[in-house]
Amino acid sequence: MIFGLALLGVGMGIFQTPNNNLLMSAVPRHRLGIGSSVLSIVRSLGYSIGATLAAAIVSHFLLASTGETSLQNLGRDAGGDADKLVLAAFLYGYRCAYLIAAAIAFAGAVISLWPASKDEFR
Repeated sequence: MIFGLALLGVGMGIFQTPNNNLLMSAVPRHRLGIGSSVLSIVRSLGYSIGATLAAAIVSHFLLASTGETSLQNLGRDAGGDADKLVLAAFLYGYRCAYLIAAAIAFAGAVISLWPASKDEFR
């Protein structure tokens, strides 16, 4: 867990600061407040949409396997076959959510490599 969190921190540090600098340097000086606000809103929307998408994916696999979208009943029969089915569906959905998030992040990284001319920002 420590390695994963460290990797996440390094990745965010390597990407987020230069990305913010690039975006804010493309904004005219008299509009820096608006640019910062838009950047913050887009980041918050990304977090919200990402969490919603992940929950929807996990819920889909739970619903398909167990007929329920909640882990509320997990542990009711203390280790029975129903618990194993619910847990397996949850973990499979969780794995799929991470794979989809990784694919979206990779697509975003590829798109960000596309060269932009100064004329596109005017």
